[in-house]
Amino acid sequence: MSDLRRFLKELELRGELRKIEGLASVDFQISRFIKKFDGEALLFKKVKGFTSKVVAGVCGSRRKICLALKVPESGLHRKILNSLTSPSKPKIVEEAAVKEESEPPKLSKLPILRHYEKDGGRYITSAIIAAKDPEGKENVSIH
Repeated sequence: MSDLRRFLKELELRGELRKIEGLASVDFQISRFIKKFDGEALLFKKVKGFTSKVVAGVCGSRRKICLALKVPESGLHRKILNSLTSPSKPKIVEEAAVKEESEPPKLSKLPILRHYEKDGGRYITSAIIAAKDPEGKENVSIH
């Protein structure tokens, strides 16, 4: 997929995107939904105190990652390794929506979640880790 919006549309067309229509809070509530619908792609359309939406679970399974990358499951490992060893060059454009500036960016404007009561604050989760052991064996995992 070329962007998140298109991927969400693809998931929606496949009936694999659960839309949460009611007002949801970044403090514990959204993370409870994520846990309840473990692995499902979720779209929170109304987030209390924010104008933007929240998506979760788009990488909730190997199958969804393969769908996004347009590769069969058997080709995922190779696709990721090829991307790491032979990355494509970025395309530089003069004009694009990403270049529009309306105001300076502020993390406080992003609907970052607070997951658990004992958390020190709100934080962003998830990462893809690519590792190679001393013998040359490679692995890619999502955390």
